Amino acid sequence: MLWFKSISRGFALSSVVLASLGLSACGFTPLYGQQNNTAQVLAALDSISIARIPDRVGQMMRLELQHRLSPKASGQAAQYKLEVTLSEGIASLAVNQSAFVTRSNLHLTASYQLMRLSDNAIILSGSARTVASYNILSSDFATLTARANARKLAVVDVAKILQTHIAAHFKTAARPVSRSPAPYGGQNGKINYGYPN
Repeated sequence: MLWFKSISRGFALSSVVLASLGLSACGFTPLYGQQNNTAQVLAALDSISIARIPDRVGQMMRLELQHRLSPKASGQAAQYKLEVTLSEGIASLAVNQSAFVTRSNLHLTASYQLMRLSDNAIILSGSARTVASYNILSSDFATLTARANARKLAVVDVAKILQTHIAAHFKTAARPVSRSPAPYGGQNGKINYGYPN
């Protein structure tokens, strides 16, 4: 049976930061590192309004995204709107000798677009997909419970992917624009590219 455990956003972010400390010296840039405008990224995530998503799985996804993008519910005016469309499918994975299905895969796909409310411009769009497996048991109730747990895991997994995509977008947008160094020399209207006169 699959088990679902909710992990707080603060703990998750701390884990990402701690895991990235050993990699930063090798040129790896952590998503939530201090040098990467963490405050700006978190403020942008907190200013996202999540549109309603139909059906029960849509409600689960919306709540999970709210938890991950704006856990403190600061109530600040929304600057962005996130729209998500979900698609769910179930496929048989294993069949026993009696031709009974014993295991299935639950596929969950989310297509999304992030709109800037000031001008209604779509600044980010994409999709995320995951698969969660569950056992087909002799008891219908047990099977339905296993499927529900698989659905919860799939929702959490897709929400994590969307959170990463959106945070990466804002991290890139908040990064200072790098400027090329001025050429060496340049006196008397002459430009010397690294070579002494």
